[in-house]
Amino acid sequence: KEALNYDSMGGIVKLAKHILIGSFLIEGIGAFVLSFRFIPEFGFWNGIYKSVFHSISAFCNAGFDILGQNHGYFTSLVPYVKDPLVILTVAALVIVGGIGFYVWEDIINYPKKKRLTLHTKIVLTMTGILLSAGTILIFAFEHSNPQTLGTMGFGGKLLASFFQSVTSRTAGYFSVDQASLTSSSKILTMILM
Repeated sequence: KEALNYDSMGGIVKLAKHILIGSFLIEGIGAFVLSFRFIPEFGFWNGIYKSVFHSISAFCNAGFDILGQNHGYFTSLVPYVKDPLVILTVAALVIVGGIGFYVWEDIINYPKKKRLTLHTKIVLTMTGILLSAGTILIFAFEHSNPQTLGTMGFGGKLLASFFQSVTSRTAGYFSVDQASLTSSSKILTMILM
């Protein structure tokens, strides 16, 4: 209560309710979207299982994946590097899960209060700066590296650069071979972490 600056326990209970409902809703939407790719590829029940697992893992910024049994161990999301449905869904789940519940609550209450807390402003601003700068720099460092982005078109390079920027900070997924990154990208990845 004191850490979140709430006047009463009622505010904490309301926040906890929003956390549970928001988490299930966002993870459910993520699983639903991922199922469009995973059900045709893995079959109905296995596709649903993989969709739910990866949605929860991405939202919680855990970075666990269970795709190795089908695509080769330690491949993470490399087979989907050019698939905007999978890459953008996982990235969105990582970002939304990573900004935190307090920020969600502040954004939800924005229409009533017409203002955001300093905490929310800092989180959203820094998230935007880190994602943008990371994407631009990874694109610049890797655009001609044939083992990562070099063989892709502009859209694929941008998508892979964005995903690398998103997941480097907290999530642990990857869509390009991490060992093949240039030294500059490896240093940038460490800085983003």
